[in-house]
Amino acid sequence: MIIPTRDAKSYGAVHIDHYLTFTGFCKKVYSDEIQSIDVLIDGQKIDTITCDKTIDKVSKIYDIDGYGFEYDLPEIYFDRRHILSFRCSDSGEELVNSPISTIARDDEKFNEYKFLHSLSKPIDEDKIKDMYCPNSIGFLATEENLADEEFVGYIKELMVRFPDVEFKGFCLNTKEMNKLKELFNNSINIKHISTIQELINKTKIFVYPPNLNIPNTIVGHISNFTIYTRLDFSIKDSIKDYEERFKGYFSVFFNNIEKFGFTQENIIEYDNSFLCLVYNYFIKLHKLNCKFINSNDSYQTIYFKKVELIVSSNDFQGYLRKITNLLNQLNKNN
Repeated sequence: MIIPTRDAKSYGAVHIDHYLTFTGFCKKVYSDEIQSIDVLIDGQKIDTITCDKTIDKVSKIYDIDGYGFEYDLPEIYFDRRHILSFRCSDSGEELVNSPISTIARDDEKFNEYKFLHSLSKPIDEDKIKDMYCPNSIGFLATEENLADEEFVGYIKELMVRFPDVEFKGFCLNTKEMNKLKELFNNSINIKHISTIQELINKTKIFVYPPNLNIPNTIVGHISNFTIYTRLDFSIKDSIKDYEERFKGYFSVFFNNIEKFGFTQENIIEYDNSFLCLVYNYFIKLHKLNCKFINSNDSYQTIYFKKVELIVSSNDFQGYLRKITNLLNQLNKNN
């Protein structure tokens, strides 16, 4: 909470979101009158914005409802560092945390900030709905991911098992690109990206380890356009044991089996296992040249089987998404 000074006419604050988006609030003292803010670059006014929004982040940080604003720094000001100011239009008072030194395009953190910035924006589905990138597996080549020996080992094993698939490491800076080259001896396609849309456009299968610090945001954006797999290398048990650990989640599937287009006979045929039923049924239905899995297989093999089926059939992606979305919805309503 921000408490205005005794002689203040208005008060407010600005919060920095990756130096490209700025959120905050401005309120008149002892009044509910909507305020406006002047935006200045290097002392010159470039915009005036109205503080009439309710923004969850602002409400949580500053304990105030309403009177919020959001401002995206225009790209023209990415050329170099500038001094960005937010001032109350009526009083000329500077908001708390203002002025701010902006980030320039040549800063080593710029692409990372721009990528995180893109996660806060809606995807333009019209631009990517017809995009199709077959036989490709991608991952974020962050410093944390590249330092994860199990994750790097998994990618290398995928490359051995699927030599005809294109592998793409998505980098946000030069340091990551150099590390990627070192680890994979230039055998991987390196993609320098700055937005989530670039990632979606360039990969069919996206994999990430459990230590990725923004997976939910990324998955929320890509789930309608590509297949994703969250890896958990601590899982060493069988499929049957794994499903027993999450019995409540998978029981919804068996209690609503007809809604998924299966029968009780299918359950028996595939050893009362969700994963065995879903994967093996698809293999059989499409007469794929793939080995069936059984409930005693190590769950780790599912990561490879899932990739194999996506690569083997263009239909598996939609098939799996339909089942997963329905299962998640039923669990949510349960």
